[in-house]
Amino acid sequence: MSQELYTAISGMVAGMWQQAQIGHNLANASTVGYKRHRVSLSDFAGLIAAIQNSQSLPEPGVGVRIFSEQTDFGQGPLQLTRRQLDLALAGPAFLRVMTPGGERLSRAGQLHRDQTGRLLNSEGHAVLGPNGPIEAPPGDLTITEEGDILVEGELIDRLALAELDDPGTSLERVGGTLFALRDGAEYVEATQTRVQQGYLEGANVDLTLDMTNLVAVARMYQMCQRLALAEDDIAKQTANELGRV
Repeated sequence: MSQELYTAISGMVAGMWQQAQIGHNLANASTVGYKRHRVSLSDFAGLIAAIQNSQSLPEPGVGVRIFSEQTDFGQGPLQLTRRQLDLALAGPAFLRVMTPGGERLSRAGQLHRDQTGRLLNSEGHAVLGPNGPIEAPPGDLTITEEGDILVEGELIDRLALAELDDPGTSLERVGGTLFALRDGAEYVEATQTRVQQGYLEGANVDLTLDMTNLVAVARMYQMCQRLALAEDDIAKQTANELGRV
């Protein structure tokens, strides 16, 4: 395979991956607590590999690859709902929830009670307090900015909120709005976050930016596709000319 053809095809593959991630962001633009994907490309993959393996440096223009896929943990917009069991986190903390796969972290605060009074998130996972799943008896429920939960004015439990120094390196996405701690990562009790009852945190997706990026990626893919077709035509013409010699 010629270097030019490899460069074109690598650009098409990277463009397809970028397009898929942008499409995922757009599809979740109205998902409560969703954090957008960010994809970075790099044409220095060969250079990095060469340095690490003490090899000779490659020629420039040898293709592109997905350099990193990251999650943007920036604050999403707060949306007023006035519903007692809706809450938004103003700050960097996460709700701790229990799933079949173990404890996970989430920013999605659309809660409800089950038949036993347990507080569950929209995916049916139990919301945790300091001593385990929170159970809230029937009655008027209030959640303070500090995360205290009161029913008819009586304190019954407290939200177990977790903060991390660097969520980008400490967490990995395991579901739409669920994150798991990476090996060795730890969280601390929240001190920089206020709980907003009657609000939900919307997705931090920038529709204008992602639509612009989607158009740019589509054009890059088309350009690489044209280059690949042109290189294929050149190879065919070369083979035909050599066959006549």
